[in-house]
Formats: sequence, structure tokens, C-alpha cells
Amino acid sequence: MTSRGGISLSSVLQQTFLLLILFGVNVINVESRASYNSELSLGSSSGSSMSGGSYTSTGGSKKQKSLKHSNNVGIAEASTTITTGSIMNLCSKDRDMKLVCHCSPEDYVHIKATKADCWIFHDDFPRKDPNWLAFHTQVYLDHLKLTVQRTGHLTYIPTDVIGTLKHLKSLSIEYGVISELNSYAFANLTQLRSVSLPKNQIRVLYQFAFANHPDLEEINLEQNQIIDIDRHAFVDLPNLQKLNLAHNNLTTMHDDVFSELRKLIDLRMDSNQISVLTREMFKGLGNLKSLRISNNNINFIGDTVFAELWGLSELELDNNNIEKISERAFDGLNVLRTLNLANNKLTYLERGIFTGTPALVLLDLSHNRLETVTQYNVQPLLDNLVNATSVLELTGNQLTCDCRLRWVFNLSKNTKNEDLRESLHRIQCVLEPKPTHLDYFGGSSSNLGMKKPFSHLPDNDLDDYTYEETNYGADDNTNTRIASGKLTGLLKLRSENLPCPQELIEPTELPLQRESIGFMGDLSWRSSGNRAILEVTLMFVSAVYFVVVSRF
Repeated sequence: MTSRGGISLSSVLQQTFLLLILFGVNVINVESRASYNSELSLGSSSGSSMSGGSYTSTGGSKKQKSLKHSNNVGIAEASTTITTGSIMNLCSKDRDMKLVCHCSPEDYVHIKATKADCWIFHDDFPRKDPNWLAFHTQVYLDHLKLTVQRTGHLTYIPTDVIGTLKHLKSLSIEYGVISELNSYAFANLTQLRSVSLPKNQIRVLYQFAFANHPDLEEINLEQNQIIDIDRHAFVDLPNLQKLNLAHNNLTTMHDDVFSELRKLIDLRMDSNQISVLTREMFKGLGNLKSLRISNNNINFIGDTVFAELWGLSELELDNNNIEKISERAFDGLNVLRTLNLANNKLTYLERGIFTGTPALVLLDLSHNRLETVTQYNVQPLLDNLVNATSVLELTGNQLTCDCRLRWVFNLSKNTKNEDLRESLHRIQCVLEPKPTHLDYFGGSSSNLGMKKPFSHLPDNDLDDYTYEETNYGADDNTNTRIASGKLTGLLKLRSENLPCPQELIEPTELPLQRESIGFMGDLSWRSSGNRAILEVTLMFVSAVYFVVVSRF
């Protein structure tokens, strides 16, 4: 069929159809570009919306795919910042942003950044602030550090932002004002290995504050203001190895608070206000190697407090107010090598206090108020102290110069460790005011045959002992005269010349102290007058016995 002009009808229809097809293609392209730009501008209603403190996508699965494509490709191919009304790149260092980040690698346009150190300068930074959306432009970060500057302010953990960083392994936030750590504060990130939150004024850790992080190895919460940690604050952390709670305001710890931290090897609780230690506090910590509880308010350590810590090798208890330690306090610490009790208020050590620590090679008892340290105290450690790696510190105490310290002379001679020998030579003791013979033996009763405490001394030494100054023969090359009642170097004296009153002589076979053995528990007989009466009575009984025997 042809028209009057010679143009066939079929030709007209074909041209019309082609024009319609071309028009339709142009319309589709225009709509696609409009949709693409709309998705890039997350501030619009068709992008991402924030509700209930979290970011949620409102555009369906197609929009999510488009957004991911725009983050990974579109933004990288564009300029360092997107046009007005759209997201700025996290690494752009734009002055209009409330935080400035230095990213690595620096060529973040072509290579996605893996590390970002960010500084917060603005004092108005709410959870829903659009500036947080910049993290959507760098979703492959494995290291993130947020430091709040003096002009900045941060009062919360940005959980919603952290939750988008699925590859994050290390997170650090400093100098915030974050009073609480709420449940699941770190968005259950499965690859997280280290969380550091020092100097954030944190006061409370709620239930599940750290939960469901299978790869987490280290938590640092030092230099906060923590007063309470929920019993279930640390849950499902199967690989946690280091926990730092130092420099906080803790006064006590809930029982079983660490019970799920089976692989923990380093626990710091130093510089708090803890006053009581219980065995239940340390349940589950059988693999712990180092425990630091220095600079607290502990004044007493009871029996078997550390019995759950059978793998412990280092225990720091210095700078407390410890006045008494039970004889079995350290039972179970079979592999303990370092024990620091310096700068406490100890005046006395139970006889078998160190029997539960056979591997101990470093013992620091310096700067206490100890009157003596006997051989019974150190007997379990002597073999270790003789070897070449041992350390014993007793300086800064109130030791009395008497025969209870003779073991120090033997150890000084036998040890292979020069450092130990030097530390022993630094030990000082107090020479008590010198009594006369009559003070010890009650006047004329000294002739009744009782063994004198100093009968082993030469006459001239015994005579010297009654004077205010005494020559103890400290050194063949010196002639030191040491004033009574004053400090002197212990090893400047002679071991055989150390005073040894009868009441200091303990039984060599019985492990019990003198007070627990029969009538000797009554100390009244030790006065000089009663001793004389006792001796006369014994002599009279002996005389009667011999008379009776001779007659029969």
C-alpha cells in the first residue's frame, strides 16, 4: 500500500516506531541518573534514615546495592568531597566537618583506607549528627582512633557507626566524657581484637558491655572513674588475654566477674580503692600469669585467697596497707616466681607463710615494719635464693639485731648471685639498749647454775655488752663501735656475737611456737625472780631424789 505522495504506509509506521523507541530510552536514562543522585544524597528521604538512635535503610535491597556501589566506586571516582547536600568523604579533612581524620593509605580515592586517626573538635556532636555518615565512605577500616580535643565533646560510644565497620580490629577512644558503657556497646563486631578506652571518665560497666567478640584479645580501661562492673559485663570473650582496670575507683569486685575469661593471662587492678580480696573474685582465672593489685587499701589477706590462680607467676601487692597475712594465704601458688609486698605495714610473718610458693625467686619485703624474718619464714625459699637469679629485699624495716637473723650470714656466703649478696649487705637492724647481767638473771640468782644467754661469748665481749657502746668485731680491718639502740648494717656484725635471749631460742624439731607447748605458754615464768624460784625448786627436788635413792 502506498500514499498519494508515493510514500508507503509501512515506511511511515517503521519510522514512527523507531522514534518511540529512542524517546523511551532517553526517559529511562534520565530516571536512572535521578535515582542514582538521589541515593548518593543520604540526607534526602529516599536515602538512609536514622530512627531510634540507629541508621536503617528505607530503600529496599536494590537501594542497598546501589549505595554500596556508590561508596566503593562512585565516590572514589569523584572528587574528594561530594556536591553540597551529600556525604563528605571521611578522609577529606574538610573544614566543615566536626571531625578531622588522617587516613592510611593517603591515596584513599583509589585505594580504600584501612586506618583512620580522627580528632573531634566540635562540642555539639549528637548520636544522629550527619557527620557520622562520613564513615559510610570508608567501610574497610581495620583501625580507628577517636581523640576528643579540648574544644570537642563526646558523651557516648558511637555504636551505630562502629556497627558499619565490619572489618574493624582495633578501636581506641580517648578524652571523652562517657559515663557508662551500655550493653553491646561495640555492636557485636566479630573481628574486633583490641579496645582501648583510657581517660574517658567512665563510671559504670553494665551487663554485656563487652559481649560476643570471639577474637577480642585486649581491653584497656585505665585512668577512668569506674566504681562498678556488672557481674556479667564480660561475656563470650573466649580469647581475651589482657584486661587493664588500673587507676580507677573500684572498691570491690563481684564474685565470678572474671569467670568466663578462661584465657586471661594479664590482669591489672592497681591504683584503685580495693580493700577486700576474696577467692571468688578470681574464679575462672587458672591461666592468669600476672596479677597487679598495687596501690589499693588492702589490710588483710586471708587463707587460700589466690588458690584459683594455680598458673600465676607474678603477684604485685606493694603499696597497700597490709598488716597481716594468714599462714595459708599463698597456698596453691606453686609456680609463683615474683611476690612484691613492699611498702606495707607488716610487723610479723607467720612461720610457714611461704611454704605454698616453692618456685619463688623474687621476694620483696622492703619498707615494712618487720621486727624479724626468721629462718622458718625463708626455709622453703633457701634453695632458690642460693641460685644465680634470686632476689630478696629486706631493706627499710625495723629488724632487731639478734640470733634470728643468723641465716642472712649463711645465705650471703652461699649465694651465687652478686646482686642478692649486695642487697643482703644493705640490710640494717636495730641494736637494742644493752641490759646488764642482773637484768637477765635477777641479781645474785645468776649463780644458781642457769645457762646464760651470752655464755658462749668470750669474757671481754660479754663485759663489753653491758656498756652503752660495744665492739662486735664487725671486721678485722675496722674497729667500728656501734651505739646502742641505733641502726647498723647487719653484716657488719659477727654472727656468733648476735644477742640471743633464751626466749628467742625455738625448738628445732617441733614446728609449733613456744607458746603452744604445754606450760611454756605461760610467759610469767620468764621473769628473773620466777626463774630463780624455779631453779631453787628444781635443785631441792634433785637433792631429795638423790637422798632417797642413796637410802634404798
